[in-house]
Amino acid sequence: MHNEFGQRFTYEQLSERSLLDMRTVSRLLSCEVKVDKNTLETFFRAFNLSLEADDYIVSQDDGANEVKPDAPAHTILMV
Repeated sequence: MHNEFGQRFTYEQLSERSLLDMRTVSRLLSCEVKVDKNTLETFFRAFNLSLEADDYIVSQDDGANEVKPDAPAHTILMV
């Protein structure tokens, strides 16, 4: 993820901005593990983005609130 000047955010900066733990931010951005929908919404809100149904996949496991971000790890978000 990059800021408006093209500089990459550090996990620490993303954590501070979203108020999420750095480990959670890392897991969320890897798109390889499930996170709860509230975490995903919190992260999106930190960048003034709205979470749409196309942005995530609902888990088919028994965790009804678990979602997996539906974006390749190389996606760049400019904010």
